[in-house]
Parts: sequence; structure tokens; C-alpha cells
Amino acid sequence: LDYAHEMLAKVHLIAGEKDAAIKIYQDLIAKSPERVSPVQKLATIYLSDKNYGDAETLLRNGVRKHEKAIDLHLLL
Repeated sequence: LDYAHEMLAKVHLIAGEKDAAIKIYQDLIAKSPERVSPVQKLATIYLSDKNYGDAETLLRNGVRKHEKAIDLHLLL
């Protein structure tokens, strides 16, 4: 089900509905904190918006929870 929600978030992004995608990723992070991909995808949105403060906070929290997630370290 989480993967279906991630796909829905992608559809929202393609349709230009960034706020809806952000909400889905935030919900996925809260609901399934063991998953790395929603953190990575939300951070990428924040970085593309030059929202560096939120991106940094999200990535630092993600790195604490997922120490071996190289993708998060690279984004940070």
C-alpha cells in the first residue's frame, strides 16, 4: 500500500500538484518511518524548491534513523 501511495505522489508531481505530493510523502514518513524512499523523495522536492532548511532537517532526521542510507547522506 505504501508503494501505491508513492506512485500517487509521483502522479501528483507530474500533474503539477506539488502540495498534494508533499502531503503524501509526509504521511508516509510518519506512518512508515522504517522506509527511506519517502524521505529521499520529499527531500528532493524541498531541495528543488530551494527550501534548504526543511531539506536539511528532514535529511538529518533521516540519517539518524537510517545510518546506512547512502542516498540520504549524499543528499545532505
